[in-house]
Amino acid sequence: MTVSTWTVETLGLGDFSEVYSEELQTWVRAIKRVRRRDGQVSATGPTESGERVTVMMPIGSTWTVRYAGCTDDK
Repeated sequence: MTVSTWTVETLGLGDFSEVYSEELQTWVRAIKRVRRRDGQVSATGPTESGERVTVMMPIGSTWTVRYAGCTDDK
């Protein structure tokens, strides 16, 4: 399964289905992705334990992402 990195840019939301949150130390299933007026991208969805969270990703930041069906652990 492919795990890769994605850098937040001013255009596009990325096509990943999950993002790894270093802060939370878990994968977040990005059910909803929104590019905000301030340029950040927010990804909202459940963590691996089922808790619903929103991760804020500032422009220029790089995140570890993976796609639906992946089972690799970070």
